[in-house]
Amino acid sequence: PPVRASVLVSRCSEDADAVVLTRVDAGSAAQAWSGWSLSCSQDHDHGERFTLPLLALSALRPTLVPFLALPAGCVVVARSGPAHVFLDGKELSPKPGSYLQVLNARASTRSAPPGA
Repeated sequence: PPVRASVLVSRCSEDADAVVLTRVDAGSAAQAWSGWSLSCSQDHDHGERFTLPLLALSALRPTLVPFLALPAGCVVVARSGPAHVFLDGKELSPKPGSYLQVLNARASTRSAPPGA
């Protein structure tokens, strides 16, 4: 999406440990809205959302930036552990050397018990 485009953000995602980044086809709004929405991963009413420029999202959640190039139909579930990416409801397997594979390998190393 264009760098000047925005993302719809729910307030609950600002401090959440786990977030869900969802992209739909922005249609004719593509210049103003990227099609991305960000919410926490909790199952509740996320309330009213506000728009945030994609550039500002990079300051709020820098680890999400590489996912912004994904196409409509993608959902990213990101947390302190491994991230998961879905396309049209099917989970994608990380390709060797991809950002997702490296991110998840680092998360697994951080969460492994000492001596494992």
